[in-house]
Amino acid sequence: MRRLVVAGLAWGALMMPAMAADLNLYKAPPPVPAFTWTGFYFGGDVGGAFSNSNAAWDPPSYRYSCPTIAACVANDVVGLGPGAASGGTGGSAFAGGLLAGYNVQIANNWVAGIEGDWTGMRAGGSFTQPWVGPLTAGGTTTMSSEVEWALSLRGRLGYLIWPNLMAYGTGGAAWADIQYGASAICCGTFTNEPFAGYSSGASFTHMTSGWVAGGGLEWAPFSGFGLLFRVEYLYFDFGGGQNVVAAGNGFNSSGFTWSPTTISVARFGMAYKF
Repeated sequence: MRRLVVAGLAWGALMMPAMAADLNLYKAPPPVPAFTWTGFYFGGDVGGAFSNSNAAWDPPSYRYSCPTIAACVANDVVGLGPGAASGGTGGSAFAGGLLAGYNVQIANNWVAGIEGDWTGMRAGGSFTQPWVGPLTAGGTTTMSSEVEWALSLRGRLGYLIWPNLMAYGTGGAAWADIQYGASAICCGTFTNEPFAGYSSGASFTHMTSGWVAGGGLEWAPFSGFGLLFRVEYLYFDFGGGQNVVAAGNGFNSSGFTWSPTTISVARFGMAYKF
């Protein structure tokens, strides 16, 4: 009996290191590190753009040939040209583009960063109005504007609602490429029509600058993988309008004026944080 006890103790002493090694194989996995917003990211976005702009036409004047100014006034033949025209040239369009930026998570619940983006949109519209006046039947004026794309460089400041969900505000400088067009055309070909064959117009592209501000929500659903989703609204304001004086054939020039353009962009974005 004594021999069996001694043999059992010896066997147990020999097996203890092996059993300890086996237990190490089944220890709990290390905890998953908390998500951090710090780092570079790159992605894209899609949504809708809504531009707002107004335009106005200052028409050419026309006066009958009178022996004296008093005779013209007496016969009410001064200023018989067309009346002015005006209307909106804004519109909506699909918008999509690219974005890139860098975030730094400060303290526990705040994130600061900088972001740049480019958005193509072609948002715009036009109006066409008939000429109004006793000697202008058949004349029309058309004016249009269209935002081809917008570019912005913005700062961002966010607050973490949850460790992986951020509400943020953003603002900075913006630039846009805007296409403008206008034409004023009249009328028939009879020699007794004073504006017969009149034509005046303009077509050009202008790059303008302004400011942008907005905000959104950004979500990082996977703590171990840097995929980011966002919904965002941006408001662009471009302070410079356009004013063009275009010569008419045989008459005084036409004046075409466009007000400053504003744009609202609502979009969904996705990015990858490196």
